[in-house]
Amino acid sequence: MSKYILVADDREGIRDLLTFLLDSLRYQVRTAVNGLEVLALLREELPQLAVVDLKMPEINGIQLMEKIREYAPDLP
Repeated sequence: MSKYILVADDREGIRDLLTFLLDSLRYQVRTAVNGLEVLALLREELPQLAVVDLKMPEINGIQLMEKIREYAPDLP
């Protein structure tokens, strides 16, 4: 597994704030705007942690977590 945290939220302000805070703690962060982007990122490289908004377009957070569990059952 890589050493990055995945932040998925359709609101730019939330993504920016979480990225800023995690970056200030020296974590590498990758972001996604919706569930489809998350799934594309997961195909490239698995994060150590996924922070996922529940209300996103395309695929909501609950559906997304179900799909993530298929890919990476132990991903927190």
